[in-house]
Amino acid sequence: MSDEAPGAAYGKSYFDKWYRNPRHRVKSPSELARQVAFVLHTAEWVLARPVRTVLDVGCG
Repeated sequence: MSDEAPGAAYGKSYFDKWYRNPRHRVKSPSELARQVAFVLHTAEWVLARPVRTVLDVGCG
């Protein structure tokens, strides 16, 4: 069991472990940068316009 409150499963400690800790993270910084670039360019292609902020893409 976790000592964090319900609904806090994706809190700071979660992101520190899986995104910042080199021992546990799923992707290296270069892999993450490539994935972000891919998603950004795909969103721009689908929307047929440049993405300036995350709000251009929407939530979810």
